[in-house]
Amino acid sequence: KLTVDDSLIVECITRHISQIQQQYTQSGGVRPFRISGLIIGSDEHDSNSRI
Repeated sequence: KLTVDDSLIVECITRHISQIQQQYTQSGGVRPFRISGLIIGSDEHDSNSRI
């Protein structure tokens, strides 16, 4: 949770991680990530599970 007690939604976390990975992939002299990840969660405001 954030300092203001707001829960993060799965989409925001996924988007943030993908932006960081994209920056490293497009930067010169930096190796791209060679890690696979799977993010699984459910949001308080949505009853659907997310993968």
